[in-house]
Amino acid sequence: MVGRTLTIQFTWNELILHFGGGREERVGGIRPTTVGDLDRTTDPAKPKWYLDTLLNDSSPCKVDTLGAFGKAFFDEPGKHFGDLADRAAELIRRGVMYVTETLHFSTYLCCCPGKRALARIDWERAFYWMLDPSFPDLEGNVVVGGTSGPETSQMADEHKTALKKRFPK
Repeated sequence: MVGRTLTIQFTWNELILHFGGGREERVGGIRPTTVGDLDRTTDPAKPKWYLDTLLNDSSPCKVDTLGAFGKAFFDEPGKHFGDLADRAAELIRRGVMYVTETLHFSTYLCCCPGKRALARIDWERAFYWMLDPSFPDLEGNVVVGGTSGPETSQMADEHKTALKKRFPK
């Protein structure tokens, strides 16, 4: 039997208000996604990890083919600033300079049928909402780390927990 490569991806998200003088405030609440409604993380030392798969998927694997022109796990999630857009005037009065929404991902490349992780890529998708209309909004993807080899063969405990929540067996 010939093996195939699959990806399993986990995500957490945060929304940060940036004030003058470098002060930041994390905003809680819900972020609606194709995965379902996700709680925003307010303490980055304790991220709220979720399995990044559609609610009706029968497998935790995100894609079953990888290629230059095929499916890819670096998808393009959209920005979602919640009700903050409706509160722009209030935010400006409070001294908010800009808002950052960051989606954090850990993506495992797995070999099947052995279901062994071959590599892990950690990446982020960030959106910046400038409250001053003279500045453009920005966005972009950033790869922040990765591992491969024997140390990757086991998933991180927080990812195993998120996987078991969605696929108990």
